[in-house]
Order: sequence, then structure tokens, then C-alpha cells
Amino acid sequence: MAMEDPEAWVERYAREAEERLTRMQGVKEQLGNTSGTAQSTNGEVSVTVGPGGNLLNIEFSSKVKNIAPTELAQLVLRTAQTAHHNAGQEMLAVMRPEFGQNSEAMSFLESQVAAPAPQEEPNTFAPRQWDEDDPQRPRRPRPGADPDDDEGFGPIMR
Repeated sequence: MAMEDPEAWVERYAREAEERLTRMQGVKEQLGNTSGTAQSTNGEVSVTVGPGGNLLNIEFSSKVKNIAPTELAQLVLRTAQTAHHNAGQEMLAVMRPEFGQNSEAMSFLESQVAAPAPQEEPNTFAPRQWDEDDPQRPRRPRPGADPDDDEGFGPIMR
């Protein structure tokens, strides 16, 4: 087997290294532009995260008016987790051509980034329903009633 000229080898190696560096700079830029967006099942909440999972945007639809604060908080968290998962999947798609689908490096990245998206619980949010006889049911004031009158009997002096 003929030995390659050392100068030609160095030139080829330098050229290949420059090509890899150029490709990796493009990958770095693509990774910096990745994001993930998710929307709750019924469209109440939409969340967008950027690279590394940093929160970029949260939007609420008018449907959140009927959701209790603690339930809304859980809905936002689940939606943000899904957006984070989606951003991770986008990052993996950028890296896959460089490392190969079945490479050890890609398997490691997938184990770090690709946690399964959380399963969203069925959205059972609804305004509270009150029984007519429930003593805690909010009552509308009668027309002309004094708002400071707690008993609903009206003023003492008429």
C-alpha cells in the first residue's frame, strides 16, 4: 500500500476540519433558533419555550375564565412540559444528521433530551354548579337593595 504524501495528508486533514467546523457552526445557529410550542387540549393555554427550555411566551384564551386558579396552574405546567419536550425533539432533529440515527452519541442525546411528553389529563374544567338550596351559593342582590345589608331585609327605616 502506497503511503500518502505527508503534505497532502495535512492539507486534506485541514480541509476536512474546516468543513466540520463550518457545519458545526451551522448546527450551533440552528440549535439557538429551536423552540417548542404546545397548546392545551381544549385551547385554553398556549406555551412556547426556547432552547434550554426558557419560557418565551404564554397565551391564555377566554376559556380560562371558567378555570379555578389551581387547575389553571396545573394546565400551564403540563402545557409547558409538552412545549419543552417539543423543543427537545426539534433539537434532536437538528443533531441527527451530524451524529447519525443509530449512533451512540445520538442515543445519549435522546436519553437526555427526549423525555416523553406528559399525558394531559382530560380537561374537566367547568364553572362550579350550585344547587338552589346551597347556603353558600352566591346570591344576586335584589334591585334597589342596600349592598351593606347582609340580611337581605332592606333598610330598617322606610
